[in-house]
Amino acid sequence: MEDRCHAHPKIEAVTQCTHCKAPLCGRCLVYFEGTIFCSMNCAKLRRDLGEEVRDYPVSLKMRNRAIRRVIGMGIGIAALLIVLELLGVTALTSFIEPVGP
Repeated sequence: MEDRCHAHPKIEAVTQCTHCKAPLCGRCLVYFEGTIFCSMNCAKLRRDLGEEVRDYPVSLKMRNRAIRRVIGMGIGIAALLIVLELLGVTALTSFIEPVGP
């Protein structure tokens, strides 16, 4: 399976269409009768061919990449907040604490 989504080449694929095997990102997934497709056309084609429609598991490699990406973004956001706090940027606290004369 390719590593990039067929419709969004800048986004990493997390799975593929059960019918046409096109690589898909999370935004492109279409669930139909518990199965992952790239479009309703593929879902209907698969059903019309008489093939059983069932769950198609996301590959372990793609799932682990997605998990690592989410964890990395969380660490990046935490680091940014720490740096902003060290620099004395208190924009967030001004909404919490009342500003008085």
